[in-house]
Amino acid sequence: MKAAGTPSRWPVRAAAILLAMAFLVLVARFWHPVYGFTRFLQLDASNDETKIGAFRTHPVYVYRDTGGYDGLYYAQIAYDPTLTDPELAPAMDNLGYRGRRILPSALAWLLAGGQPAWIANVYSVLNVAAWLGLAVVLWRLLAVADWRGLAAWAGVLFSAGALGSVRFALTDLVALAFLSAGLLALERGRARTGTGLLAAAALSRETSLLALIGSVRRPWFSRENLRRVLLAAIPLAGWLIYLRWRLGPSA
Repeated sequence: MKAAGTPSRWPVRAAAILLAMAFLVLVARFWHPVYGFTRFLQLDASNDETKIGAFRTHPVYVYRDTGGYDGLYYAQIAYDPTLTDPELAPAMDNLGYRGRRILPSALAWLLAGGQPAWIANVYSVLNVAAWLGLAVVLWRLLAVADWRGLAAWAGVLFSAGALGSVRFALTDLVALAFLSAGLLALERGRARTGTGLLAAAALSRETSLLALIGSVRRPWFSRENLRRVLLAAIPLAGWLIYLRWRLGPSA
């Protein structure tokens, strides 16, 4: 029962729901009856001739008058997250660099069940799912209970970085969603889950490892802190070793 004098949280929650609905309306505007949500990939005419065969077999929207953007590279990697397809290198600006952020591409392949007809669209909306997941996690991390908390929550979700990641199908927002979920898990004492999520964030964007600074606890030089850092960093280190073996010095 609400204590006397305590303001109701329902107006704040209702406002958050309306903001989330507004975001989904904006997302829906990018849907195309033929190309689905692949307009997010920002494939342009200059990359049309070098794209992989799957992009030709299964239609992907092509912008004719605007420049391409990074998402089109990660979406093509999603067709072969092992990076063994010889079509990938000619289609990339730098396969070694793009290949470091493998998890979003691998997730798209996994969620699409490896079906080429679905992969591009699944990857295209991965950031939409990340935005919604981040909305839930941030609500708990910030303990939103008033209009000030709502402003902070909305400030992150509707920032240029967050919306830009959705618009251009980047890896940034996926990494932030994993990172925030990891910090929430650590805050609530679920160390293994939190460490695993931080490792996932690093595989989405390698700079996410910097967040490990905020996860260590006193005493700073402890076995537990060393274990957490190693467990979060080892998956990325292992993947980078694989990239070096597969692609050579370019990785």
